[in-house]
Parts: sequence; C-alpha cells; structure tokens
Amino acid sequence: MSTYGLSRMLVRTILILIVIALCGCAGSQQNVKWANKFNRSSSAADISAHGVPAVPETFLGEMTSEELERSGDILFRRGDFCLAYVKYEKALQLNPESTRILYKKGLLLMNGGANEDAIQVFESILSSDPDNSGAYLCMGQACFQMKKFREAKENLQRALILDPGLWKAHSLMGIVYDCVGQHDSAISEYAAALRMKPDKGYIYNNLGISSALTGQYETALDAFNKALEVGCRDIQKIYNNKGLVLAKMGRYSEALQAFRKGGSETQAYNNLGCVYLEQNKWEKAVETFECAMHVNPKFDAGIHQNLKKARMHVVKQN
Repeated sequence: MSTYGLSRMLVRTILILIVIALCGCAGSQQNVKWANKFNRSSSAADISAHGVPAVPETFLGEMTSEELERSGDILFRRGDFCLAYVKYEKALQLNPESTRILYKKGLLLMNGGANEDAIQVFESILSSDPDNSGAYLCMGQACFQMKKFREAKENLQRALILDPGLWKAHSLMGIVYDCVGQHDSAISEYAAALRMKPDKGYIYNNLGISSALTGQYETALDAFNKALEVGCRDIQKIYNNKGLVLAKMGRYSEALQAFRKGGSETQAYNNLGCVYLEQNKWEKAVETFECAMHVNPKFDAGIHQNLKKARMHVVKQN
C-alpha cells in the first residue's frame, strides 16, 4: 500500500492536536513527505478569567481565594502551569467547596497530560453536581487523549444530553468518530457544531478532512475554503489539506499553489511530487522532485530519497 494519499487508512495515523479554546487552531507548518496525513485540530474545554485583570501579589497581606483564582487564571493563560496549579491549590484550601476552582484544576491537569488525575477531579465535581455538563465534556476529552474512544464518546454524549448546545462536545465527538473510522458520523457532528459556531475555522478544516476521507472531494474543498474564509490561527495546515484534495481531483496546478501557501517553494514541489508517487505518475514525480532540488540546492535527504524512488520506478517501467 502506498504511504501517500487520501485513503481511509489515513485516519489511523491522523495527528490530532488538542488545545484549550484560548489556543484556537494551533499547529505547525506541515510537509506531506513528513506528515503523511491530514492536519486536524480540535478545541474542547476552556478557562474563563471572568474579565478580571490579574491580581498582583504583595506583602500587604494574604491573598483571598478569589484573588488566588484570578492569579491562577492569568498564569494558566501564560502557560505557567506549575505556578497556576499552586494558585488553584491554595485557593481550594481557602474555599474547598468551589466547584469552579476545582474545574479549573482539572483543566490544568488535563492540559498537562495528567488525564487520570484530571478524571478524578471531574468525577469529584459530578459527585456533588451530577448535572455538570462541562465536567462530562472534560472527562470526554481526557479519555480521548488517553485513546479511550468508547469512554470518550459516552462522556460526550452525557454532556450533550445535559446541554444540547454544547458545540465543543459535538466538535470533539466528530474527531472521536473519525478515529474509529466512522467518518459519516463525524461529518454529522462537525455540522452540528458549525450550526452553533459558524465562525470556527478549525471545525471546517476537520469537516473537510472527513469529507475527503469519504471521497466527497468537492464538499471537502468547500469546507477548506470556508475555513480559510472565517480564519484560523494557523492557516498553513488548511492550505496543505486543500492541496491534497485538489491533487486528488487532478487539479495539480491549483494543488501546487495551495502547497506554496502551506509552506516553502521546496516543500510545495515535494508535496506535489509525493502525490504523483501515490498516483503512480513516476515521470511527473521525478520532474517535480527535481524542481524542488532546483529551487533549493541544499535539499534535505527526504527529497533525495523521494527522487531516488521515483527514478527507480521510471527505470522499471521502461
């Protein structure tokens, strides 16, 4: 089986980036040769600072639970997770009944990869507040990050029963469905999320991927274009996804243009060359990889190996 292309097997190796809502659609520049997959992203739970500015610590007295919580929120946003955790712990010592602070502590643990600990926190929230849809959403995300897809689905479904308008649950559920190969169900979940939040570019991106994996290339292209229209923190991944679909549709010139917007000129030619390899268009692959080398004489070993592979097939063919 070829290692390049848009086959259903790609979903097994999809790189899924879980970020809190504040991070938006984070992602890095991708190259088809290296990534060999669509680029998917998701957003689930987030933290709210309630519009209150940071409270500076002074030596004028002990901070209150509320002040510690606000300080933790700011540190969380800055990515200083260790100090944020300390602030939340101190805040909980002063106000152990605060579900809100406990929830943020769970988010922090989950964001740091301590998913089992996070689940325990959210379970403790549910023990006193069984109708807390946010806790179920976060448990779904934690289970997902542990690749426990069945448990993730169950928790997300509970969250949606409690709050049918929880668009983040629909969005994450779509990725869960994609991971188990149920792309049609994933499409339905992304569509539900977008009906509630039509301004989320990364959901359109994920919708485009699912559509491509079911062979609906025109629909996928429309979704990627919509993602670019509404905006996303990193549009390069969307352009590369769009390039893959355009190439699958045989629109190679447009695909190259999309790849150029998703990376460097060298990467664009390499990406298109990889598509030609997947489609057994050996001579076109050789020509394209040579273009990549011409643009950047200091090409990397990966492009050289791609060119070598394409030339070997040309020789066999003749």
